Amino acid sequence: MTGAEIDFREAERADLTAVIELLQHVSRFTPEASSHDKIWSLFDEQANVSGLIGATRDGRVVAFGAIIFERKIRGGLAGHVEDIVVAPDFRGQGVGARLVGRLIELAKAQGVYKISLSCQDHNLGFYEKRGFRRGGVTMSMLGFAGPTPHEPV
Repeated sequence: MTGAEIDFREAERADLTAVIELLQHVSRFTPEASSHDKIWSLFDEQANVSGLIGATRDGRVVAFGAIIFERKIRGGLAGHVEDIVVAPDFRGQGVGARLVGRLIELAKAQGVYKISLSCQDHNLGFYEKRGFRRGGVTMSMLGFAGPTPHEPV
């Protein structure tokens, strides 16, 4: 299968379990299945967030990424790319590049003045090829909410 055979669309509630499984490749955190309806409702009600999935023609979810839009104090709109993940057997086929490209298109359509993201050092080249440049250091403090902190892979 090639990356060209992947369709991208907005994430739906039915995609949540597959997206959570995919995200295990980014950070180790699995919420209880009994909380999925609430998790989806909280995610979906955010008007400033767009989550995209990439799926095969038979419906297998093989990619996910999100962009969060933030209105800044001086009036500009910034976009923050989050949770980019592609199933291991679909990496190197252009799926991630197409996913990030779609998120950039969404950001441009919203009129953002910048898009930022955080990534592991080994992913710098991937994002540089998409037009991103180092612009500082991102730091995180984890473990304030939820049953366990998210552990990066």
